[in-house]
Order: sequence, then C-alpha cells, then structure tokens
Amino acid sequence: MSAVRLSRLATVAALALAVVLSVVSGPAPDPSSTPALVPAADTSAFRAANIISDAVFFDSESMTAAQIQAFLNGEGANCHALSGGPACLKDYRLSTVTRPADTFCTRQYTGAANESAATIIAKVATACDINPRVLLVTLEKEMSLVTATSPTAKQYTRAMGYGCPDSSGGTCDSTYNGLFNQLYSAAKQFQRYKANPSKYGYKAGLTNNVQYHPNTACGSSPVLIANQATAGLYNYTPYQPNAAALAAGYGSAKNSCSSYGNRNFWLLFTDWFGSTQTIGRDVDAPTGNFESARGGAGSLSVSGWTYDPSAPTAPIAVHVYVDGVFAGPITADRDRPDVGAAFAGVGSSHGFSGSVPAPEGVRTACVYAVNTGAGYTNPLLGCKAVTVASGASRNPIGGLEPVTADGTMVRTGGWTYDPDAMTTPVVVHYYVDGSYVSQQKADVNRPDVAAVFPQAGAAHGFTFNAILKAGKHTICAFAINIGIGTTNPELGCRTVTLEGAPPKGALQQVTAEAGVAELVGWALDPDTTKPVDVHVYVNGGFRGVVKADVDRADVGATFPASGSKHGFDTTLSLDNGTNEVCLYAINLTGGYGNPKIGCKTLTVTGVHAPIGTMDSVTVIGTTVAVSGWAMDEDLPEKSIDVHLYVDGNGAGRVVANGEREDVAAEHPGAGTAHGWAGWLSLAKGKHKICAYGINVGGGVANPTLKCVDVTIG
Repeated sequence: MSAVRLSRLATVAALALAVVLSVVSGPAPDPSSTPALVPAADTSAFRAANIISDAVFFDSESMTAAQIQAFLNGEGANCHALSGGPACLKDYRLSTVTRPADTFCTRQYTGAANESAATIIAKVATACDINPRVLLVTLEKEMSLVTATSPTAKQYTRAMGYGCPDSSGGTCDSTYNGLFNQLYSAAKQFQRYKANPSKYGYKAGLTNNVQYHPNTACGSSPVLIANQATAGLYNYTPYQPNAAALAAGYGSAKNSCSSYGNRNFWLLFTDWFGSTQTIGRDVDAPTGNFESARGGAGSLSVSGWTYDPSAPTAPIAVHVYVDGVFAGPITADRDRPDVGAAFAGVGSSHGFSGSVPAPEGVRTACVYAVNTGAGYTNPLLGCKAVTVASGASRNPIGGLEPVTADGTMVRTGGWTYDPDAMTTPVVVHYYVDGSYVSQQKADVNRPDVAAVFPQAGAAHGFTFNAILKAGKHTICAFAINIGIGTTNPELGCRTVTLEGAPPKGALQQVTAEAGVAELVGWALDPDTTKPVDVHVYVNGGFRGVVKADVDRADVGATFPASGSKHGFDTTLSLDNGTNEVCLYAINLTGGYGNPKIGCKTLTVTGVHAPIGTMDSVTVIGTTVAVSGWAMDEDLPEKSIDVHLYVDGNGAGRVVANGEREDVAAEHPGAGTAHGWAGWLSLAKGKHKICAYGINVGGGVANPTLKCVDVTIG
C-alpha cells in the first residue's frame, strides 16, 4: 500500500452529512427470499485468490429455517431412506445441547429436543455468524448429504469433514461425530480462523503458495488471498484446483494431481445460490470486503476495499451504518495494489479507510458498497461488533501502515495525533515481538492528515526502519497520550516474515596499466550496516579479500538504512595474457549465498615473472656454495633479489648484481649485472635448497629458479 495511505481517517465527506449520496435506496437487498437456481457455473470464473467474499461467507441471515427446509426438500426430493438406515437430511431430526456464547460463536445456541436439520443449520449459522448457505454447501462438498438418495450413518458422523485431516488416513476424531457436533464445530472453526489469522498457514492479504494436491510433487502456485473467507477455506481444505480439475467441471480430471474440495465449494455455491461475491443475484452490483473495524473515542473506524464491476476503474463510495443508522460515507479511493493484482483491469484505487461518529458502547458497524453502474443493489460488505469509548476519554488516534521488507530490513510508518494537544506531535513507542525497541515523535509532514483534521495540522506522521533477524516478527506502535486521555492506544500491529537477503553490489570500474588493475565498486549486505568482505578471483583462482568500507555517498543515498561506508577501491597485479577478474560479496547474516557482483576480462601485455637458475652447488664440509643468475624481463636493467630456502624455510637473501656476460649475450639489452652467489651453513643430513626470483616489474609471481638436493656429512 502507499506510504501516505491513512489507516483510520474519516474523509471530510464522512463528517459532513450534507453531502450524503442520494443513491442509497435501501442499503441491502432483501435477504428473505432464496434465489432461484441457475445453470451450472462456468469454472473459468473461478478465482483462487477470492473463492468467496467475506460479506457472503459471514452473512448469517441469508436464509431462514423455513427457507432452508424448503431448499432441502427440493434438493433431496429423490432421497429415500434405507430400511434401518438414517433419515434423509430433509427429514432428519435430533436433540441438541446448549452451547454458551464465547469469543468465536458470540450468540448462545440453545439446545432443544427433536430439532430438524434445517433448524439446526439456521441456529448454528446465527450463533456462529456464518452464512447457512456455506454450511449447506460444505455438507454437500464433504459428504454429499444434501443430495444423498440413501444416506448412511457415516455421512452424518462426518457431515462437515471436521476433525478428519488428510494426514490421518481417513480417520476422524470421534469427539466431533454427529450432525450437530460437525455443524457447530466447523462453523466455530471458521470464526477461529478469522479471530486468529496469524496462527494458521493461509492468511488474507498475503501471497501464499497453495498446493494443487497433498502430493507436494504436484506443485503449487502463489495466490494473493483477497479476504478472510477464502483464507478460511484454504485452512479448512488446503488445496486449490489445477487447470485440469477446473476443466472437468463437477467431474474428475484424468490426472493424479487434481483436488476438488474448493472447486466443488465454489461450483455448488454458485449453482445453488448465485455469486460468491455479492449477496443476492445482482451480478452487476459492487463487490468488496469489509476487513477491519476499531472503536475510538466517540467514533469507530472501518477499512476494506470495494469496486463496481460496471465501472471497474472508478472509485465508489461506501456507506457506514452504526446499529442500523446511517453514520456517513467514505470514498473507496485508497491505493490497494493487491486488489489491482487480484482483479485484472480494475486498477488499485479501491481501498477505503475512515472514521464515523458513534455513541459509546458495543456497536454494530455495517458497511455497504454504493452501486454506480448497471447493478440495482448496494450490497452489504459485512458487519462487525465494535466497542466505542466515551468521547470524553480523548486518547490519541492514528494508524500504522503495512510493513515492507528488503531482506531483514523492515520499514513501516503511520500517523497519530492527540485531540487534546492538536498540533503538538505525539511520541510513538515501537515494540518488536513484545519488547520495546525505540520511540519517535510523530512530526513527519502528512498533508493527508491535515486534509481530514485541519485543526491538527500536517506534522503528525512517523516512520520506522529497523534491521531484524531472519524469521517471523510482530511490529506494534503505541501512541503516548499527552492530554486527558487514560490510555496509550495501540496504533496497530503488523506481522512480517523475513527470510534474509543476499548481499548486493557492483564492480563499476576496472582499469589496468603495466599489469596492475584498479577495481572500483560497492557491496553491502541489506541485513546489516556492517561492511562486507569482497573476495577477488582471477581466472577462477582466489587472489585476496577487500573490505568494502570506503565512504560512498551515492550508495548511502540509494540505501539509506545501510549507510554509506560500503565502497571499495583496490589494486591487483596481473600476469601476462588474458585475465578474468571476478568479485564476490560475502554474506554476513541471514541471506543466502555469496553473489557475484561483477566480472571483467583484461588482456595484459609486458608483464613477466622473473627468470634465471641456480647453476652451481658446491658442498665443502658443512658449507654449501650456491650461485646462478636472475632477472625480471619487465625491468631488465634492474638487479633483483633472490631468496634462498632450505627445506622450505627461508635461509637468506642475495642480490643478483654480479657480472654474467653469458646472460647479457643471451638477453641483449639486459646488461651483465644479473649474477648471484651465496653461502649456506647446514647441519648433517639431506637437504633441499631452492632459489626464488623476486618480481619487481608488476607481475604477481615469484617463481622458483631451481631446487637441488644435497647431503652434508
């Protein structure tokens, strides 16, 4: 999302009820009738990212018990129970027990004797705030109970497939056996997914790799899950249909890598009840998702996204109702790249986020998308319970933006101000994984805040940058109250999983002269501000290490969180001929690999290693006299050093400056001053004597002139 997007701001229009749009002609379609069935759905319309909208999935009032019974009668018209077997679903009855309200199913289910299946479905839907159509479809998807012609006891035992994971080999947890248990447990589980999204594998608003089949060899593909309902379906049935499964309609594909659960859910819902995206049959009505609601002091904030398929690129309005009373409009024009990616051709300007006045207490906020195109309804995007504080508490308000990550570098930001202090910046405290890490004044310029709260001014933004370890982290921001408020409210928490990043860099400039190359560039590890090592290789062989710690203002400007001391400028001696010089940045933290940051091929001429020999070795007692000649062809007029080693250990240095006319004759222009001689005192026994010519002309090697074996005593 855009860094300037407000998380919980009311638009000016939201507070000026005089500009309320006139197109609200009844905010939601009549839910009292069950729409007629339609022909088989076209699977080309299936979208893995958005199988069903939250508004539809959690629409608990879509059918009454009487409508459910009529539906079961129609779909089960051909059902005839076997002698001694259980009744058809349309006729099935059982006694239920009371389930008290809790965090997930917020209304009590009051048990009763001899309840019909239709009544149980309707009461579970109400208790757990789940669309009864979702329950009907799941009964059919899992055990074909709705259309069964002669149901078995097993179909009722495992009615919703709850407690029957793929990993169990078909064995179900008997704790959840039976129609009532299955319906209530499955409905509650979907609310559990919704209440604790971070605890489950598939999360709304994030790209998830969804497999095509339990066999991992069948592959997967990335899916940007658009809403909680779709995430819940994947957590319940963790596979998406492949192309073959979709092409097969309700049938089986001719391959072993197809799965059908979520395909069948979409097909059944679409064929039985119409669009999985909008409530009712208005296919041209807007679609969207009411994602979050939060209570404030005398107000509540809502956010989500919506667009009108009849006018796909134009932002539309949403109307917010509090306890059934219109509270104000908000324009859905915030940048939402995920929406643009999920729905081709609509663009990304379809997010909404804003606040409306609300009285103190527990309130129900409902959001409707306002139709502007060919549709005829203003669909309900969803309703949420919100606790609104007294307007007198006057705690700071604000919001935290989404987190972006580059390796283990994370960035976020947001806005906040205190109504009691108006233009005075609020201090924001940051916590990572529950521990305090830093604080900052929220005084960054935010014209969008000033546009909504002109009395507060624009200096109320904040930013947060940090390098964290690879892994999963939760970042939270709290506004520190400076007025008469009573709390330091949480502005938001964001969870991010960091995999680390490999180093990056570039070999930008290479120059060579007389066998010496100059290498200029930069390298850094985005997971740390420390300088990295750069390893140099020539023709595939390791040649040395360079520390990338030279100040480079341009690098610092491009990577401000990493600092500027990440440059290198070094020289390298090269041999005669073609040399491929390659540089590698060495990873310091949680990234993967030591990437090559550049290679350069250089052709070098006029660079030679020394030449010569050891042509005389004389043993006299424990003394050995050695002599020979040596020269560097790159600087033939100079005398070079010769290093002597005995048994691999340095034994002395001589200068090759003695007269050797034979050398001058063999190498015209080199002169005669290239002879050398020396004496070595050795212990008794066998020894190896080696002479090395020391390079002075730009080459990189000090070659062995000759080695001889001698025996003393």
